[in-house]
Amino acid sequence: MSGRYDLLIRDTAIVDGTGQASYRGSVAVSGGRIAALGAVEGGAALEIDGAGLTTCPGFVDAHSHADLSILQVPGAENLLMQGITTFVGGNCGIALAPIRDGSYFAATLKAWNLDIRATWATYGEFLREVESAGLAPNY
Repeated sequence: MSGRYDLLIRDTAIVDGTGQASYRGSVAVSGGRIAALGAVEGGAALEIDGAGLTTCPGFVDAHSHADLSILQVPGAENLLMQGITTFVGGNCGIALAPIRDGSYFAATLKAWNLDIRATWATYGEFLREVESAGLAPNY
């Protein structure tokens, strides 16, 4: 495939998530989505030499407490730098929504050393707050 892309990672080991062995090639991204894999022709606004690197799908963290701090750090750089692009929150019975008991909520904030002022009561309202904060990973 050829074209003009936003990002092009050239000569990388590609692990495509299908279970097949990795292979050398390029990964082209346009509009935040993978546009082409393998033998990619053309250029990009940003090109990365992927020699010696591996490009793979993002990882899912199925047991995370990132939902407790996501309003304070919506970019979640700590997750993204590990390759985690999706996380599951609300584990261990700990969550910031729904808020049914103000004292339990306050104790949760204190236990996790969180500086958050709730503007929500329901889980849906919490998710809207998270989305409006500019969440980077999938939650």
